[in-house]
Amino acid sequence: MTENAATTMAAELVGADGAAAKEAHGPGWIATQLIDLARRKLPGAVPGEFSSDPNAMPVRIRVIQYDADTLEEVEIRKATDVSEFAARSSITWVNVDGLRDTEVIKQVGEIFGIHRLAVEDIVNPHQRAKVESYDDQLFIVARMPEIVGGFDTEQIGIVVCGHAVITFQERSGDCLEPVRNRIRNKHGRIRERGHDYLVYAILDAVIDAYFPVLAKISERLDAVEQQLSREPSVDSVAVLQRLRTILFMIQGVVTPHQEVISILMRDTTQMTEGTHVYLRDCSDHVSQVLHATDTTRELAADLRDYCFADISFNQNETMKLLTVMASVFIPLSFIAGVYGMNFDPGVSAMNMPETKWKYGYVFAICLMAAVAGMTLSGLWLMKRLNQKARRKRLRKTQRILEDT
Repeated sequence: MTENAATTMAAELVGADGAAAKEAHGPGWIATQLIDLARRKLPGAVPGEFSSDPNAMPVRIRVIQYDADTLEEVEIRKATDVSEFAARSSITWVNVDGLRDTEVIKQVGEIFGIHRLAVEDIVNPHQRAKVESYDDQLFIVARMPEIVGGFDTEQIGIVVCGHAVITFQERSGDCLEPVRNRIRNKHGRIRERGHDYLVYAILDAVIDAYFPVLAKISERLDAVEQQLSREPSVDSVAVLQRLRTILFMIQGVVTPHQEVISILMRDTTQMTEGTHVYLRDCSDHVSQVLHATDTTRELAADLRDYCFADISFNQNETMKLLTVMASVFIPLSFIAGVYGMNFDPGVSAMNMPETKWKYGYVFAICLMAAVAGMTLSGLWLMKRLNQKARRKRLRKTQRILEDT
């Protein structure tokens, strides 16, 4: 998955109408992974034993072997052919895409002496980012971002043994193509450095793949903010909540990578001092991703609160208008109700004498107009008094702030 591909998939994730986000909400990718893990890994199972996932992608093996002067890149048909490259002294990058054929993965593991527990974690791709040490080998788990109907991550297992780096991915397509191009084109110092620098380059590419996703989420938030300034709606709140959920998942996925980088910076067996400098830069990228995630999530929360406040303000304005209308028409309704009673003035002079008066109708209308005018004047006066009191409080608060 190239950087442009990551950007395109992020755009699909947070599409303009938010439909993809709603469709992808479902049970959640974490719950899906846990259900699948429980199906494939029974409680109390023997450590190091595993079974293949029928839904996994078929295995594809590619080898890049290089040094400062030579480069060989081939696709392997049989796992046993990898042993030819493992016997050479050049830096060897074996990339295995797909986890369906566990026998092929076992054969690759046997060629490089990969521990069975590491192979188990590779075949069961639901691990958090971590580093495990097995004798003279390092097993690293990282998670690459990708979009499959909604936000998800793909596990990449990295085994470091001697001069070889073996990567295991769930499927074809990744964010490592820039690293391969640097090797092919001798761009930078990757061809001049050891296998530990290759490990750094892979981890750095994985971490950097989160930036395009965060950038597209930020663009989506900007679009939502502009929409809210025109017309707040409940649909915008749903989009904002989904984006906050995605950002929370990104934070949970990326945070363990800090510990991974920290452990590698302390390792002196497989990672040399010269590479520790670059790992510090990778650690800084992890911090930037986490900081951007926190900032963007807070912005989404602020926009959601703003949307609720705007909707509430509009409702309050409507209620104020209705209150004014009710305040005017309630006394008018009372007057109309009084003069609408069926009293006969012929029975007694006290029974609605105004109904016999030739100016009775005009009197009732004028009385209603006077009451309405007095009500509106009273409401206007209350508003002015409240504004005056508010300005007085603001001036008092400003004087207190200036004194402090």
